[in-house]
Amino acid sequence: MSFLYRIAGGLIFDLPARRRSAADLIQDLSRGQQEVLARLQAVPEQAEHHRVATHIIGIERWAAARLKVAQGAALSRDEYDAYRPARSTPWADLPALFSEARGHTLALAQSLTPAQLQQRVWHNMYAELSVAGWLRYIHLHAGIESRRLRP
Repeated sequence: MSFLYRIAGGLIFDLPARRRSAADLIQDLSRGQQEVLARLQAVPEQAEHHRVATHIIGIERWAAARLKVAQGAALSRDEYDAYRPARSTPWADLPALFSEARGHTLALAQSLTPAQLQQRVWHNMYAELSVAGWLRYIHLHAGIESRRLRP
């Protein structure tokens, strides 16, 4: 991990998240869920769409595991691959899997205390992010990646 990624993580995720309330971050995640679902439901089943959708779900699940560190879970410096749905997962199942994963993220976010939102948790690319920064990361990642889902 380079110094530039560490700086980028602070500028893109942590700094803007500090300026947002917990309610704002949760609202972004909720609104983002609807946007990603709309994109998933608007595109046909294709190998590239499947790859993008499972990537989004895998990162969402992996990031939620990192959020749990702020609540006392042990940090595992694993990669997201183990959280990604299998290639054999039917396309029709992916919107529900995303909704389930985002619902889990939202529940975690709602249960965090102000002190936990400031706690720093390791990110494999961006080094340590605040938990609030992680919430912004989760929202931005899914939104940006889902733009690759084109009819």
